[in-house]
Amino acid sequence: MNISMRWKVILILGVVALAVFFLWPTWQYQSLSAEDRASMTEEELQGMKNESLRLGLDLQGGMHLVLEIDDSKVEEGSASDLMDRALEVIRNRIDEFGVSEPVVQKAGEKRIIVELAGVDDFERAESIIRKAAVLEFRMVRSGAETRRVLEDLDRELARLAPSPADTSGAEGEGAAPDAGGLSRIGALLSADPLAESGSPLSSRVLYSSISGKVAVNEVASVTESEVSRVTEYLEGLAERGHIPSDVEFLWNAEPYLDGTGTEFRRFYMLDSRPELTGEVLKDARAQPDQNSSVPGGFLVNFDLNRMGKRLFSRTTGENVGRLMAIVLDNKVKSAPEIQDKIRGGTASITGSFTPEEAADLAIVLRAGALPVPIRVMEQRAVGPSLGQDSIDMGRKALLYGLVIVLAFMVLYYRGAGLVAVVALVLNLVFLLAILIYLKAVLTLPGIAGFVLTVGIAVDANVLIFERIREELAVGQSVRNAIGRGYDRAFRTILDANVTTLITALVLLRFGTGPIKGFAVTLSIGIIVSMFTALFVTRAILDLMTSSGRVRKLSI
Repeated sequence: MNISMRWKVILILGVVALAVFFLWPTWQYQSLSAEDRASMTEEELQGMKNESLRLGLDLQGGMHLVLEIDDSKVEEGSASDLMDRALEVIRNRIDEFGVSEPVVQKAGEKRIIVELAGVDDFERAESIIRKAAVLEFRMVRSGAETRRVLEDLDRELARLAPSPADTSGAEGEGAAPDAGGLSRIGALLSADPLAESGSPLSSRVLYSSISGKVAVNEVASVTESEVSRVTEYLEGLAERGHIPSDVEFLWNAEPYLDGTGTEFRRFYMLDSRPELTGEVLKDARAQPDQNSSVPGGFLVNFDLNRMGKRLFSRTTGENVGRLMAIVLDNKVKSAPEIQDKIRGGTASITGSFTPEEAADLAIVLRAGALPVPIRVMEQRAVGPSLGQDSIDMGRKALLYGLVIVLAFMVLYYRGAGLVAVVALVLNLVFLLAILIYLKAVLTLPGIAGFVLTVGIAVDANVLIFERIREELAVGQSVRNAIGRGYDRAFRTILDANVTTLITALVLLRFGTGPIKGFAVTLSIGIIVSMFTALFVTRAILDLMTSSGRVRKLSI
């Protein structure tokens, strides 16, 4: 064996070994029995799955969503821009979520199609996609200011309270009918025993609901059962313009328990203008919360960019001793007291999160806020049983096609046909290994690409073998016939494969979903088939004839 032949053999064996290396995790994962899977942890199974061949939505099941942006309050000229921004935010969130090869694409002017293969926790995925994730830092007004505003609001409610002669309570004296939230407030006051005429609490409808009232450095709290009632009053008063424009009332995200086990919820009077927003966020990550009241609780730490650090440092320096609320989607996650000027630009969101909740919150914060609300118009689950049926049918189609082609090659080209069989098997092995290495997704149309690849590889072998036959027919030696046969067939094979590859690349660039899956396997298959047909088969034939013992080629 000469040096050139030795290096060819080493190269082929090295590529085969590398392919087996990438295929081995897939073989292990697919070979797991039900008992083996039951004995393994979810993390171990997920680790093996991540290293194996990834299957598309049509093969392993998953989630199909049709989303629609709500641009009803958006100017017409900016709707297209909002659509593009929403698409980018959703794509970033899904990438952070870790779904392999998701489909996120436009469907018309207002709709977005999302397909997530292998996702089984639909509620979690939908929550990550739909969450607005508007992060704001707002200063909390003092307890004295909160008490004063609430007392002013109670006086307004007392003015609107129903009199004994007016049982409807729909309108207060001197108020214009149907003005703002008047009808809403009137209905509430009519049904509220605290607002009945003659009641000592008739002028304290809101303030009397507050537990412990509001001291100078405290925020307001009400029992969980009172939350909806107080919310209705505050919203109705806001509609009528009685709440000062520079403040806003927001609730804490979670209730808390007092010493008796009663659930309470805090509500804060905040500056209506935020000091900072999530636009200055640089990074966010979930970490264990050492001070959590819940065992195993997590928090979310986040870092601010250069502008955020500067604003955060200035704001905390000017408001030492005050509370700063961290507001997410109009819910107060936490409101720590500023004890000193903070220069580092690092803060945290607490709330006794589970590890999963903290990780999801970090994902949406890193990806950014949605520029416009989104509605789910359609949600469909693709079951794994349908995917398994597709896999079985695709496997049968590939197997039957391969067997027929291989049988033809052996019967028609005899010994040379056996060489082509080896090349075809290696072709499929290499193709699967490359898909795994590139972390590409195999779809049902991708299996069709596999079958087509077999045909392309066979076509190349047929061209080569026919050229070799022609050379043998005119009296060329076996070695010369092989060399001239490959040389003569090379240009034809190259032209045919390059034109097909160009078509596949166009499909890959502009296609989506199933078309893209087909284009991926076809593109890789064309390149691999040229390697096996032009290099591997020739190396095998040259190795057989290099010693000079083979004087007649079975072809």
